[in-house]
Amino acid sequence: MNIYQYLNAVKEGRAINAHRFKKLLQSEDLSLEAIGNIKHVKSSKYTVNVTDSELLENLIHRFAPSKSRVDASTRLGDSHLHSTSATYLIAKQGKENSTDFVIKCSRNGKNEVVSDDWKEQTAILIENSECYTRSQDFLANLGITDTNHKLVIWSAGNAVTHPLTISVLTEFKHLLYCPDYDLAGIEIFETLSRTLGEKITFVMPDNLEDYSEHCRAPKTDEHYVKALEKALKHGFTPMIAMLKKGMGVLEQEVIIRGNI
Repeated sequence: MNIYQYLNAVKEGRAINAHRFKKLLQSEDLSLEAIGNIKHVKSSKYTVNVTDSELLENLIHRFAPSKSRVDASTRLGDSHLHSTSATYLIAKQGKENSTDFVIKCSRNGKNEVVSDDWKEQTAILIENSECYTRSQDFLANLGITDTNHKLVIWSAGNAVTHPLTISVLTEFKHLLYCPDYDLAGIEIFETLSRTLGEKITFVMPDNLEDYSEHCRAPKTDEHYVKALEKALKHGFTPMIAMLKKGMGVLEQEVIIRGNI
């Protein structure tokens, strides 16, 4: 239970774990004793005889779940405590010199930008902006040359894992995910896979090992070990070979120029 749930239980006269509640309040520089007196019921369960009803109501209001991004910002002091009402994807047709456009992902019903035609097509998710900008060269070096009937999307790192974004991605028949070859890249893929399942493919060039000289040291040794463990778990053979030979991780921008 969180503080808000405990406060409501106190208001309703229900027995609570007073020790746990007290620690949560102390983490916010608050005191249980200021709200009321506790009475033991059994085990770790106590009831609270409220002595300051006004304080209790103020705290309930303070810790109530946010109703909007604006509410979270003004009342809780952190807009990130509430999910946004919409997300946006920058996309283009896979044809050369295609114009960029925006896909709005919202909870206000069907996304009209996602046409019925796209639902039978493949979308390509490119993690970083430079690779998206130079997608023709980048995708060719990944081994993806037939892009005329595919949609290319800048997935922008973790931003693509927002629930509203994922709900739009489910509309496509197939998704090719082109990541950085590091722990974050695999973790983003795993998050997407929990909803998209077999619709999404983790893209690696067969010759990924050839780029190993461009590997950089990971943030920590633990990041490297976890990346290798996850690559082994998923059977990402080219990435496994690259990680072992390069003893590091690879940013996808390296692939724009090809293995020269």
